[in-house]
Amino acid sequence: MTRVIHPPCAEEELARAITHGDLTPETLLSQCLDAKCVELLRTGDRNGFEGYRADLMTQVIQRNVQRRALFGFRDGPDPASLFGDEGAGADGA
Repeated sequence: MTRVIHPPCAEEELARAITHGDLTPETLLSQCLDAKCVELLRTGDRNGFEGYRADLMTQVIQRNVQRRALFGFRDGPDPASLFGDEGAGADGA
């Protein structure tokens, strides 16, 4: 089920706020709600809304991961670097 992060309120109250323009476009966007989401709610198509929003959120997450991922590179530091210079003597050897 799709969830909107919002202070506690009745589901109908939240749907009314979304469909009647009570939320700013920035707020809607921050919750991954676009014009089609609003229209699906306005027409009462809850199943369509949930399915569409799930697909939309999947796309947003995939794009975010792709932008931030450096494929082909190590995911962390070289394990040897975690131990610093413990094995080196005073002269660095």
